[in-house]
Amino acid sequence: MEPIADSRLEPLSDCAYTRRPYANEAMIYKSVDTPQGTALFIVDPWTQRWIIAREPARGLLELCNGKTRLSEIVRRLEARPGAVTPEGGFIGLADQLREAGLIWDTKADHQVAGRPVYNECEPIGMHLEITNACNMTCTHCYVSSGKKLPGELTIEEVYRTIDMLPPFSGKRIAISGGEPAVRRDCAEIVEYCAVRCGHDVDLYTNGKRFPEALAQRIRGLNERGGAQVRIQVSLEGATAETNDRVRGAGSFALTLKSLEMFQRVSVHRSVVIFVCLTAHNLHEVDALIELAERFDVSMLVFSQWQRQGEARDTPWATIAPSHDEWVAVAEKLLAYENPRLLLHGNFGSSGESVGGISG
Repeated sequence: MEPIADSRLEPLSDCAYTRRPYANEAMIYKSVDTPQGTALFIVDPWTQRWIIAREPARGLLELCNGKTRLSEIVRRLEARPGAVTPEGGFIGLADQLREAGLIWDTKADHQVAGRPVYNECEPIGMHLEITNACNMTCTHCYVSSGKKLPGELTIEEVYRTIDMLPPFSGKRIAISGGEPAVRRDCAEIVEYCAVRCGHDVDLYTNGKRFPEALAQRIRGLNERGGAQVRIQVSLEGATAETNDRVRGAGSFALTLKSLEMFQRVSVHRSVVIFVCLTAHNLHEVDALIELAERFDVSMLVFSQWQRQGEARDTPWATIAPSHDEWVAVAEKLLAYENPRLLLHGNFGSSGESVGGISG
């Protein structure tokens, strides 16, 4: 990254009493040691523009919310106890930050400025929903799947979508639905990704009556070498009582039958178990780890619930573990040691990740 300045911008000082400057509320600040003393490395992750400045710059940027006049921001800064006025004053500092691309006239201007960064970045992969049809009706389904939708992609359209990624370029494609395994040409789509295009594949499934022929085909693809296919199986608990509350009566037993089948056809080391943690299943973390060990899968992922789809009207407070419970689970995952099973946690009480990885 290089700092970017634009000399064509009109200085904020020209209209300080009417300007309502905006700065990214997600700005990153990091202290750095320089020959002149401690300074701040400030970077806007949205535009990737940055500057090294003194401490007063942080206070100014944090008050630039797009609603408060610059003159009022300066008044507040100067009124702070022990305030240090930078050389050139706070308005002069605002002009410098504007030239560096960290202050904008409006939030909309800031959003537009970041688009080229993401439009020009190399994609790391693709998430492809090949059908909305599903043989379950989970109460927290984030895409509200169930019935096949009219106008779903044909296999030719799926292939053209996959072809948007450069072949044999180390990408990963997640194939989901609905339940992708209910689509008759699911195996052809997986093989096209892995063999014809050289992409690693994550095939998401609820594990209900997973076709043995598809499992055997995936084993064969993986035995060929090259791109690898993983089967990601969703569970909501280590018991039928806990799991079936979300996924429906009898679903736990059917998913375990699929896990047994994966072992029988020797594809189990390409299986990942995925669990969405809430207050309803947090007490079964140890049992879930034992279940993953019993079926000798390669990875167990604990993630966080999303308030969308079928769960959009569920108040988070009714299913949220406490912060201490999150931390206890994270510490358990970090302390876990088993070369056969990788544990991964990506969750938090307010969206932050407090989990870890152990192997």
